[in-house]
Amino acid sequence: MSKAPTLEEQVEWALEVCRGKGMRRTHALRQILRVLFKLGRPVGWASLAREPELADSCDPSSIFRILVKLEEIGLVRRVGSPERSYYFMLNLPGEHHEHIICRECGKIENVDIDCPVGKLEQKVGRQTGYGQVYHELEFFGICPDCQLPPARPRAKAR
Repeated sequence: MSKAPTLEEQVEWALEVCRGKGMRRTHALRQILRVLFKLGRPVGWASLAREPELADSCDPSSIFRILVKLEEIGLVRRVGSPERSYYFMLNLPGEHHEHIICRECGKIENVDIDCPVGKLEQKVGRQTGYGQVYHELEFFGICPDCQLPPARPRAKAR
């Protein structure tokens, strides 16, 4: 049984992927990748910019530009609803997550299910001749926090 790679090993692997796609290995890139691996879930650009490792060393516009470049090379993907802010997450080989997105607040959570589309994905690849076929499956609903009834106003004291 092999042990899981450390955070540093994951970041180094991702930096090599970036370098292979023509990106420079900058401090900002390293820190963004480190935070994305550490969080392990979709994260909004503004939330990412507030992470302690990034807040003091990377300006928000640079973070966004790097995220877009990471998306262009396929290492990051955007998830979310076009009506709300997009979230960014690592797009790692062999890893796949379904998501549920709140239609009210935009929160995104991983859904821990066996993907029902995996076999269909393979069939589509065989029938069309396409390689590296993948899919994105997102569910939408209203999260438990947004379902809470509004607080009732208190009666005025006499």
